[in-house]
Amino acid sequence: MRLLALAAALALLLMPVALLGCGGGSTVILAATSDLEGSGILQEWAEDFQARSGNRVDLVIVPDDEAFAMARHGECDIILTHNTSEQGALESPGYIQNVQEIMRDDFVLVGPPDDPAGVREAENISDALKRIADSGQTFILRIDGSGNAYRQNLLWSYSGVSEAGGWLLPTEAGAGESLQETSLEEAYTLPDRSSFERMAGGLDLEILFEGDESMANPYYGAAVSTLTYPDTNLAGALEFIDYLLSEDARRFFGLGVWEAPAPVEE
Repeated sequence: MRLLALAAALALLLMPVALLGCGGGSTVILAATSDLEGSGILQEWAEDFQARSGNRVDLVIVPDDEAFAMARHGECDIILTHNTSEQGALESPGYIQNVQEIMRDDFVLVGPPDDPAGVREAENISDALKRIADSGQTFILRIDGSGNAYRQNLLWSYSGVSEAGGWLLPTEAGAGESLQETSLEEAYTLPDRSSFERMAGGLDLEILFEGDESMANPYYGAAVSTLTYPDTNLAGALEFIDYLLSEDARRFFGLGVWEAPAPVEE
């Protein structure tokens, strides 16, 4: 037992600083939305930033709601999410600061090429979703706490569909797995465009509706404030946000179909 206790103590002492708490030194802990997982852009950003600044970025890739929880508990230095619902709740009491739009794409409604619900003829996204509900065609609804899951639920709440039948299939799968499930089920779903384009070659799905203003998909970065957690690596977080807004970071947008935010009108 003493040998086991000694081994555990030594393991704790040798554990990287980033796993023991939030921030400090030249390490920046980034809690990033899992909807970017698989694209490679997070890893490219981390490596490029370290090469340019000497600061290490430790990536924690989680659903958006877990990234917000990490910020609320001081377990990271910066968050990168695309669920805007929680930002105000964190910014007002001082948990986060320097909220910046980093990039954007949009959500698209995809489904089987023969489109049995007829959503290609829809006038708007609410009409498209009503057509799916009325036809009883399967819709794969993400409930994994991601920004994508939040937007899917929000758009359904706007649609006016009040009752969900067996055609609505919830899944806790992430971006890639939910698209694969949609293809196998010959169903419909609402992914972000970059995730769909990355996987489209292996799916029997097509984009059937797009372009509605409510389907915009911005990604935001924010630093965790030292007002609440004084040991946060705020300087490193702000430096990393500046990097994400630079042309050096934007050259990796080609890994998806992301675009820079629209210029702010003065």
